[in-house]
Amino acid sequence: MNNKKIIATILVASVLFSATGCAGKFNDSMSDTAEKVGKALITGNYKRVESCLDDKNTDLQDAMELVIEDEINAEASEIIMSTLTYEVDEDSIDSDILGKEGSIDVTFSIVDYESILDDSNIFRDMEDFEATVEDCKDTIDTTITLEFEKQDGKPVIVNSDDLIELFSFKEKVEIILAGTILDHIEGSGYFVGEEMVDTHPYTDEYMDTNRIAAVFDLDELGTELEWEYSYEISMDGFITLYESETITKPEGDGIINIVYEDYSVEYLQDATYIVYLYDESGDHFVEISCEVSHTEPEPEPEPEPAPISDDIVELPWYTDPSANPVLLPGGEFQITVPDGFTVLDASDPLVQGTGRTDAGRNICVYMTTSRNFEIAAVYIDDPSYLSYFQNNLEQVAQMFADGLPSTATLQGITAEERTIAGQTVSCYTVQVLQGFTDTYYTMFVLSGENSNFFIDVSASSLDELELYLSAISHV
Repeated sequence: MNNKKIIATILVASVLFSATGCAGKFNDSMSDTAEKVGKALITGNYKRVESCLDDKNTDLQDAMELVIEDEINAEASEIIMSTLTYEVDEDSIDSDILGKEGSIDVTFSIVDYESILDDSNIFRDMEDFEATVEDCKDTIDTTITLEFEKQDGKPVIVNSDDLIELFSFKEKVEIILAGTILDHIEGSGYFVGEEMVDTHPYTDEYMDTNRIAAVFDLDELGTELEWEYSYEISMDGFITLYESETITKPEGDGIINIVYEDYSVEYLQDATYIVYLYDESGDHFVEISCEVSHTEPEPEPEPEPAPISDDIVELPWYTDPSANPVLLPGGEFQITVPDGFTVLDASDPLVQGTGRTDAGRNICVYMTTSRNFEIAAVYIDDPSYLSYFQNNLEQVAQMFADGLPSTATLQGITAEERTIAGQTVSCYTVQVLQGFTDTYYTMFVLSGENSNFFIDVSASSLDELELYLSAISHV
């Protein structure tokens, strides 16, 4: 009898020892399987997960392999998925004594995408969204108790439906990528201002202005967000008139106003003006253009010279060769003949060639040594011609130079202020090479109370020119 009890006790102990050993191996296998499943889940490898399940789970497969048609949200889901991690809780292992059933806890953590999207689902670009995900330190933690049964000598998960919730975020992720300010311009921009004219239905045009103003309307999202931009003003596409610094558009502003004004001019130059609006990178832009022109003022009609009255006493158009100094008509100016020079007689052919002009009368003083030189004084008896000579003396000098004979070579035209007969006058000197000799022709206007003269002095040297000019004086 005692022998039977001893044998029974030994058998029970043997069974218990064997069962304990089986349970330990089963626990180790559950832990290994949990690790394997955890890695497969965070990498999205359903086939590897399925090898650890009691049966194929198409719902879990669909959740893991869910295809999101919207490319933006699909990429955003991948970024969130990349944050999924797991941790097997070894202390939570529980199994029956025979090693046929058991369980283990696995905690899965993923970035707290709900708080991210609750703050705002609008991001500049995908890099902005990814940076936001990386900066988020909060996580959503889900602990799943994996339940196992021993089948074909290995533990398999029998509650795989519980894993589906790990991928529910894919259907919740909806983000908007705002892009740049250029993506939110309604239409193409337009110009405004009182100086605009309606000359062509497809062209913005300004008339008589030193200012242009461009407007860009923004859509709802463009209005809602803060943006950075810059702009450039160009003339005819290759002359840059202005480049702005970076400008910040505040939240809530629905338009961008760009104004260019040149205070230094009355009117902008006639041209095509282009406004370039750049995004914050400065690499992309939109452009609009306008035409600017101005009205030419109506020229004031030139007054017609008054006809010479018949009752005007004819003045002599040559000088008395015996007189020294020579008194010019009007009695205000005189010419003192320098020593060594004589005045040609009125019968001389050179003197005979002078006479009335449209501007008045020629009063020529021809003086000679070995050659003939002259002081030609045109007595101006019409005020309109006085104004002409005073305002167009440079043109008169140029006309004289343009009319030189082919035997003469223009050496240059010089402008200077001189004091002659007590007046400061503008002089233009035309230097001409004739043969081997330089000749200087100096032109200026003398104005008195009773008489006005356009005077042309010719001399063979600068010293002689100074001598002739100093010979002209006020009486």
